[in-house]
Amino acid sequence: MIKRIAYIISGSKERKRYVCIDALENQKILGFLNQTEARKKKFRYIVDLIVRNIKNPDLYDKEDINNTINDVYAMKLLKHGENIRIYCKQVSGPDGTFFVIASELLEKKKAEKNNAKSKSLITKVHNYEYEIRAYPEQQ
Repeated sequence: MIKRIAYIISGSKERKRYVCIDALENQKILGFLNQTEARKKKFRYIVDLIVRNIKNPDLYDKEDINNTINDVYAMKLLKHGENIRIYCKQVSGPDGTFFVIASELLEKKKAEKNNAKSKSLITKVHNYEYEIRAYPEQQ
């Protein structure tokens, strides 16, 4: 397992559900999303669904590439346009707290099925082990 740090970007203490972002991929993912209002809006919408525990497989669903990887999901942004994917690791804490960690960005998924590039990213995310932290204060 590869040890990584993730920052909480949204959540609900009552529901014990949080969305986080990988500390090393933070600038890359948020920088890419912030390039257009449509990307930002869709990302915020998907994050809200996750925090509220509302299932929508068209926007957030498990990535099935084999029988051993069962903790990697994808946020699906602008499916009929840019077809952006943010691969996420789902982690449950010992007290039942649920974390979704935005780990890797695929700027444009080109094939309907997972190709070698997307499978490689999914496997990479599966091998991450996270320490969850509060988002650092802006300087």
